[in-house]
Amino acid sequence: MTGDWVVAAVAPGDRIRAELKARGWTQRDLAEITGQRPDYLNRIIVGKVGISPAMATRLAAAFGTSAEFWLNLQNAYRLWRIGNRAAAGWGLTGLPISGILTLASKMGV
Repeated sequence: MTGDWVVAAVAPGDRIRAELKARGWTQRDLAEITGQRPDYLNRIIVGKVGISPAMATRLAAAFGTSAEFWLNLQNAYRLWRIGNRAAAGWGLTGLPISGILTLASKMGV
């Protein structure tokens, strides 16, 4: 892990927006395709709620991807946010992740 740098992860909502744009779909179109309420889908897109396994399955069917893709994207984003918040709280932004992890282990975190 030495030398790995903390980089921004792609927010699931950003990826959904890109998929909608590429297909010329609206959020309402995707809501209809996935059988979800438009307001719920919008909450996912703006990052207020995460992608559940059930929603990942629906997104996979709509976009021709896999449910694992959407769950991995959601989990990577969550992990990045947790790490980013911890690093900021410790005043460690911009450090290699190996340095953050070493310091965290010394602190018992």
